[in-house]
This record gives sequence, structure tokens and C-alpha cells, in this order.
Amino acid sequence: MKRLIPKILSLVFVTLFLVSLIPAGNVDNETDRINGEISDDLMDSIVNQMNADFNLTNEYQKIWEPNNIRGSTHAIAVSDDNEYMASAGGYLNDREVHIYRWYDALYQYYPIWDAGDGIIQGDVMDVDFMDCDNNNRLEVVAASADGHIYVFEQLADRDDPFSVFSLAHQWELVWDSGLYIDRQVWSIEAFDIDHDSHEEIIAGAWDGKVYVFDYIDHSAYPFCLQEHWIHFEPVWDSGDIITDRVHSVA
Repeated sequence: MKRLIPKILSLVFVTLFLVSLIPAGNVDNETDRINGEISDDLMDSIVNQMNADFNLTNEYQKIWEPNNIRGSTHAIAVSDDNEYMASAGGYLNDREVHIYRWYDALYQYYPIWDAGDGIIQGDVMDVDFMDCDNNNRLEVVAASADGHIYVFEQLADRDDPFSVFSLAHQWELVWDSGLYIDRQVWSIEAFDIDHDSHEEIIAGAWDGKVYVFDYIDHSAYPFCLQEHWIHFEPVWDSGDIITDRVHSVA
């Protein structure tokens, strides 16, 4: 027994020594970590309930896909209030401008009109929105590979309530640049260059030139239903300064 006592004491001493080498946990830090995890979990839960269609991971997910784009989309444009969107292209050899409007009930853009069917004779390369005559009816400007610029105007006020039968969801050709450029028009921009409250059309073409078309006048539509037109005239081009094709204007 006397021989066992020193061994027992030695074992206890070694045990106490080893225990003393283990760092004590920081209670405050551990509490903060747990509280942080609870707060993060609670916030994630709240956000998930508010946004049930979205996840909070770092993975990309598709949240919307238009139902009529099946090919190469060359460009998109949105109106100044983001309510309307237009896409240039979408099918192989697509010759239409696909127009969408934001629909709150579905929380997505909804297709409302395809402009240019039977009119545009080449791929639509670029699009832009404007209201050059300030009548609160939007125009869509389309640049085409057939060498033309086309302008389509909606038939009713842009703020007309969303409805399948709304005339704001129908668009009509009101101007065509004809053969003035006669080369592929690759880019388009609507901008009020001279600050006269009417947007000009700026176009970049395959022939290495930039063209500017100025707003001149418009018809009395809808007060005169038989006439619906807008008139632009070419007022400037860049000449021979540019030695290559103009792919983009801004």
C-alpha cells in the first residue's frame, strides 16, 4: 500500500499538469458566436419567407425566361421607367422586335407585341425606346441588317392599365429611313442632342459612318385615325473620318 501511494500521487499530479495545459474556452466569444449563428439563421428565415422564389446561396439561378426567344438576341432595351422592354432578334433570321411589359401579377415581363412582321427584311441588330413627339406613347426604334431604320409607335397611352385588349400593347410602323443608308445598320441610339425636347436618332452602319436623323413633325393621331406617322430627316453624317464599320454608338 505504501508503494502505491507515491504512484497514485504522481498520476494525479501529471493529470492536473496536463489539464492545466488545455486553454480554457472564452465564454463571451462562444456566446457571441452562438448568438450570431442564431441571428443569421433568423434573418435567413425571414428573407426566405419574403422572397420564397429565391435562394440565398451564391449560385446563379434563372428567375425569368421569355417564351419566344429561340435564337441569337442581338440587343435589348428598356423604357425610362423600366416598364417596357424590347429585344432585337431571338430567332434565326429574326425580323421582328419583341416587346414586353412588366406585369405585377406575375412579377415578370410579359410578351405583348411583335413589331415588324412582313415589314423588316433583315435581322434586327439593335433597338431603343423614345417618346420623340412627347405624346406619352412610346416609340421603338429598330436598326436592321436590311439597311433601314424603323420606328414603331404604340397606339395608346403608355400608362394604360395592363390588359390583353389594351391598345398600348399594339404598335404600328410610323417611319422608315428608306434607302438613305442602304447598308447594314448595326447600332442605334435615341438622344436629344440639341436639347429641343425631341430625341434624334443616331445610327452606326456597316459603311463606317454615323448618321443623325432629326425629328421634324408627327400626325394628329389618334384624333385622325387615318394618319399615323412621324417624320425624321437626315441632318448629319460622319463622312470618311471612320475607316471601319461602326459596331456601336452611345
